[in-house]
Amino acid sequence: VTLQMIRKVMRLTRDFTLTSELLGITIEEAEAAYEGWNKAPVMHGYRIPGREKAWQREELIILGQMWNRGEQAGEIAKKLKRSRSSVSGKRRALGLPARTQVSRETAEKHKTELRNSA
Repeated sequence: VTLQMIRKVMRLTRDFTLTSELLGITIEEAEAAYEGWNKAPVMHGYRIPGREKAWQREELIILGQMWNRGEQAGEIAKKLKRSRSSVSGKRRALGLPARTQVSRETAEKHKTELRNSA
């Protein structure tokens, strides 16, 4: 997780705890990224927009935790009772890293290596 990524999420959430949960880092790491930031936002905590389907703080935490565990957007969407595209869009808006694309051949080769090493 880069300093730039931490600051991007922090600018959107304005909350150290939520930032650390989303990115899978410690609160101390989030606070360290905030120090020395010339145009740092005021950290007043996450404010829920006044829209009916606005993302709740708990949903954002679940999204971050599940994404960091490697779960797919479809699985996260089922858990949160939202669409897959909604989850993907929020992931992008928060600056969470995308999954790396691997070919089937590479994936099979990796699985075979893992089986043989065990």
